[in-house]
Amino acid sequence: MLWFDSSMVVCYAGYMIKAVIFDMGNVLISWPGAAAYADIQHELGLTDTQLSAFSKKYLYKLGLGEITEEELWSAAKEEFNIRDVDVRENLLGRKFESDGVVFGDVLEFARGLKERGLKIAVLSNTIQPHERIFTSKGATDPFEHIFLSHQVKLRKPDPKIYLHALRELQVEPDESLFVDDLKENVEAAQKLGMHTVLADKPEVIVSKVERELEKDFVGAKAALLYKDSVLAILRDDKDGIPYPGHWDLPGGGREGGETPVEVVIRETREELGITLGPEVFVWQKFYPGVVDARRMACFLVAAVNDKQINNIRLGDEGQRWKLMTLQEFLHHPKTVEGMKRRLHDYILSRGLPKYGSPATYSDK
Repeated sequence: MLWFDSSMVVCYAGYMIKAVIFDMGNVLISWPGAAAYADIQHELGLTDTQLSAFSKKYLYKLGLGEITEEELWSAAKEEFNIRDVDVRENLLGRKFESDGVVFGDVLEFARGLKERGLKIAVLSNTIQPHERIFTSKGATDPFEHIFLSHQVKLRKPDPKIYLHALRELQVEPDESLFVDDLKENVEAAQKLGMHTVLADKPEVIVSKVERELEKDFVGAKAALLYKDSVLAILRDDKDGIPYPGHWDLPGGGREGGETPVEVVIRETREELGITLGPEVFVWQKFYPGVVDARRMACFLVAAVNDKQINNIRLGDEGQRWKLMTLQEFLHHPKTVEGMKRRLHDYILSRGLPKYGSPATYSDK
């Protein structure tokens, strides 16, 4: 089973995804909407018809920043003949405060995207009482760019709110990925040319965004581990190729709609004459490409056995192959620098610090 990492920046047909924009309710934090409305209805004695009118008229205006909460309760008291409501009761927000649960895995995922150089943003239809709550719960902590309907005075699915966010983020629609739990909001973003994810189930938000982000990777390399060693290939020593005469890992460019595993299986068969099954792969992570950092490449880790090692037959690329200890590969002056970093990341993820950090390595 593959272990998928969340840190990635991705290209679509020549365009790099530069920003991932998240909705708030049911994307970053649970939204107990039914319970909140039931609480308001019970507290104020509203009929179903009155509750619907209250939401469509007053909560809508509050969400656009057209009225304050004090003005909302004053007008609602007159229209529905309800009791005085003090804003300090937090009637609009108390169920959200008590029942709203932050999706920690999604927030960590967002932090990982930010660390890899993507802009991350929140774009949400909300009201000020709810803003206070999800801020106090830490749901906005990773985000530098936050666009809330009551502040910008626009609401999804109005195209203007998406365009406002894109302008502020300084990205084109096809350089963005938008995540929302409402179909109408996703469809509005799609019409503008934004890439989208419908967050229909909170537990699969991260995996759905990952799948969307990894669509157009350019190639894949793999560390094939054998006992305490990694299989390395000495690149040809000739002009016109990257890293001539350096130790590299098996793999290469993507062909057609191949998955990362399919790329490595094909390349390993061509380069080393051995066949790998998909079950041998234990780790996968995306990085900016070694040759072109504007495009993404995938790094995988797989375990190989005695039979596969004994059947190696070098293809028409590379001078020779060698089983190098992890320590030797990480510290060899003629190892492709980007491969050092990738392998070191895997080692750290498995809690194997005994190999230490490479003396030097770069993202490339």
